[in-house]
Amino acid sequence: MCSRNSQQQYSLSAPQAQSQLHAGGHPGPAKRETVVPEVGVVGINEGWRWHGTIAKGGTPVCRARCLPVGKGIDVTVPDVVNCTARTDLDILAKHVYQAGDFGVVFFVPETDPDVPPYRDFMHYLGEKHRAGVAKLADGTTLFLVPPSEFSERVLKVPGNNCLFGVVLKAPQPIPAPYVQPQAGPPQLMHPRQPLPCQSPQQSSISHSQPYSQSQGPPLSNGLLAQENGSF
Repeated sequence: MCSRNSQQQYSLSAPQAQSQLHAGGHPGPAKRETVVPEVGVVGINEGWRWHGTIAKGGTPVCRARCLPVGKGIDVTVPDVVNCTARTDLDILAKHVYQAGDFGVVFFVPETDPDVPPYRDFMHYLGEKHRAGVAKLADGTTLFLVPPSEFSERVLKVPGNNCLFGVVLKAPQPIPAPYVQPQAGPPQLMHPRQPLPCQSPQQSSISHSQPYSQSQGPPLSNGLLAQENGSF
């Protein structure tokens, strides 16, 4: 859950919170375009709210508020959600299906001056067909997803004018049954003999060579190896 030190305490009910979002959070007759998904369809968990800064590559984009969609996410969100990389939405969709479970929140601009940079960042991700990738302190990855076919068909969340935050929940591994190894006759250890085509000096050289600095470390098959592009 979001840390109590990094969020404000709200006493608004869900309908009141939605009303404030529609009105821009300020009383008076002035209105602006709504920046909120159709949360009534999927529900709001009133016990989790956050506000802070969305950043791109260490540069602040805007101040924002965040509310859960349905059950939300069970992680601590820092004061600054810093997107340091981006990943293709099609790749993210594969990992969503593999995970089987995920949590969703949505971000809205905190004040009127935050709306233009918020929308610029949202449209930037949408045009690139990418999700922003933010690493949290506990190693969890938070993906900032623009409104898209992915958000509607994969995440099953309506809304076409806000950023969604997604946290994948990895399935619990099933421990393999322990098999007692069968005892066999002891094997005699023979000294290593040099190959016919090698001299004794050559045979003592190890065949496992560490990768050079120019080659770089091998990439894993996980999501980080498939993240394409940084901000």
